[in-house]
Amino acid sequence: MLTAVDLDGTLLNNEKSLDEENLQAIQEAEAEGMTVAIATGRAFYDVFHILENTGLNPWVISMNGACIHTPDQERFYHQPMDKSTALPALEWLQQERYYFEISTQEAILTPSWGKDLLLEEKEQAVEMAIDEDLLERILSAQFSQKGRRWIDGFDAAAPEDIHIYNILAMSIHPDKVQHGWNQFKERQDLTLVSSAPFNFELEHRAASKGNALEQLAAHLGVPMQQTAAIGDSLNDLSMLQIAGTSFAMANANPQVKAAAARETKSNTEHGVAHALRSLFRSSV
Repeated sequence: MLTAVDLDGTLLNNEKSLDEENLQAIQEAEAEGMTVAIATGRAFYDVFHILENTGLNPWVISMNGACIHTPDQERFYHQPMDKSTALPALEWLQQERYYFEISTQEAILTPSWGKDLLLEEKEQAVEMAIDEDLLERILSAQFSQKGRRWIDGFDAAAPEDIHIYNILAMSIHPDKVQHGWNQFKERQDLTLVSSAPFNFELEHRAASKGNALEQLAAHLGVPMQQTAAIGDSLNDLSMLQIAGTSFAMANANPQVKAAAARETKSNTEHGVAHALRSLFRSSV
């Protein structure tokens, strides 16, 4: 059996760390013959950093399905965006003054003015009645990612040897997020998803967690009916919809709960551990 597990809001707790309960459950599942893969919007080098010293060496689906890496951290598959698509999108985001991150094969490229822009918007959170604790967790997660490189502007990603896998745009203003979503939602050459409140993300039209899960299952010789997926956010929908068994976290987006076949506990209650144990015990 192959199970794909999201990171933020799913496997990781609100402090963005891996609890011992979830770690033990993954080890138990692997001892029972299950392959547990990570499927996240994060960059693969950030994932490897998070998993350091855990003893885990999983397959990693990263950047919302644009890359797959082996347990030995070798690239198995990648689907970069076409520069003719990515660069105009980035130019629009910069002109409209969005905070954005460009995930490439070596670094997360972020405009040097981006952090100040988000911090300015954060000051308006109280008057907009935004959950400050949630906002603080999201901003902390963004700024703590491994592999960040500060740039002057989007054209730093223009050279041919730079692969653009994922573009994340963010704003504290819900109307601004919606404006960005509306700008790209009709595009047939892009995949548009959201991994958390306040953001939207762009990838190649063929890149999604669902497509990556299907590719990995085929490579491992696992029928899709013997796959499972666990997630909480809208960027998890593609894999939840295609997996043989799907779990939504108790803290999941309502659309994710509606799409999943089953619900597990929240990410602060070791929901992944409960889901994994229900899977490998039912297969015995």
